[in-house]
Amino acid sequence: MEEEKVEEAKVEYVDDYTLDSTKYIYVDGYKIPVYKMQDNTKEVENEIIQYDMDFDSSKFFTVAKRMFLDILNAKTQRETTLLKVIESPNLYVQHEREIAEDVQGKKRHIYEDPSIKYVALKEVSIDGEKEILSVWLSVAVQEYFENETTHELLTEKYPVPPLYNYRINFIRNKGTKTNLASIKCNNCNATVDLEMSAKCQYCGTLIDSSKYNWVINTIEIVKEINTKLTNIITEEDPLFSEEKFVAFVNKTFIKVQDAYSNIKLEDIYPFVTEALLEKLNKEIELNKGYGNVETREHIEIQDTYIQDMSIDSEYEKVTVYLEALLLAYAKDIEYNVVSSGTDKITVVRKYNLELLRKAGLKTSADKDIATINCIHCGAPFNLDEHQRCAYCGAQADTDETGKTDWLLNDMLDIVEKENDNEWKEYIEKKEANFEDSIKDKRDNGFLNSVGYRRGIFF
Repeated sequence: MEEEKVEEAKVEYVDDYTLDSTKYIYVDGYKIPVYKMQDNTKEVENEIIQYDMDFDSSKFFTVAKRMFLDILNAKTQRETTLLKVIESPNLYVQHEREIAEDVQGKKRHIYEDPSIKYVALKEVSIDGEKEILSVWLSVAVQEYFENETTHELLTEKYPVPPLYNYRINFIRNKGTKTNLASIKCNNCNATVDLEMSAKCQYCGTLIDSSKYNWVINTIEIVKEINTKLTNIITEEDPLFSEEKFVAFVNKTFIKVQDAYSNIKLEDIYPFVTEALLEKLNKEIELNKGYGNVETREHIEIQDTYIQDMSIDSEYEKVTVYLEALLLAYAKDIEYNVVSSGTDKITVVRKYNLELLRKAGLKTSADKDIATINCIHCGAPFNLDEHQRCAYCGAQADTDETGKTDWLLNDMLDIVEKENDNEWKEYIEKKEANFEDSIKDKRDNGFLNSVGYRRGIFF
């Protein structure tokens, strides 16, 4: 893999339509969510200079980008030697295990043509004897798996490299000062420039940078954004609007949650597939069997974006990430009281939504994306108006998918274990065999419904 060169890119700040206060920058056609990856470089640099006067953020970025690209290259080449000197022991063990699993599975994990689009300092902190420097980094890269023998693709390659956003934590010993120029090779005693490589430029010996400066301790994905997917869709469907599509997704999500809470799924019949209706019906009946109804109220959409897409012979499918602030609780049907959760405190819930439409279907110029047509008389149904045709009175028929626009096909609640008290309670009770001692059948039923919602059965 060739050495990465990052050129200065012209950026443009724009308002986003999903959240009024959101700001993005565009770099080489990629959309960087700087409202979530805020650039605090100047503030953090000034803070570090107070006790490490030689720290220079621009030089640090050069080293940080080189180290990150070295990791991608090492995973592609299945070479762990270099990782030992640029990663903490915990991260090294993790990557060594991942590489070993790939070898055992006879597959290669490829990172092809990585290009770093954005890097910024987030914050610096002290934890015991370690100094932690958090960094935002965005990279466009083709990441895929292939069979090591036949080179057959095991995962999809996109027409354009997707953008991946990371929060990377670098660590060094507390009290360590920046002094790259004085690093000496243990083998030949030559001065080593760690901005260029973690190897001695004279004898090739690996330099353990942890003894002198920063190593990477954790790498966390902030968000997977395929920002050029919209361009791919519009190549085949020129009138497709990401803004209108996202607005449609948000309205449909709220409508589905409202119908689910009020047990009135007929209200969403025109806008979801039979498969999703069946799934929601099963979940509602399971809850009702134990005297509960799950409620979602006061929904505020925080973020929505297109995450992935695929096309087969029948359907065009789009995966959407959605984050919402809402009240989520269960209510006892008989006594009309809260039986689990709370109706006082809002929580953040994250979802992966799948929407589909018939392959080859194009956005019409004379109707909004949030509208479908009656299969009987051709008149439009509007998302905010009728579930039945206002002209002929017919119910919209989602079996005739080719006659409709986008339909919500699946809605998966992404489990955030560290923040989901309901889920943690469920797991703890299961592990303690608490189910056998539950006297209230309704409580037992609610626990099982939580598991059902996450696709786990006991």
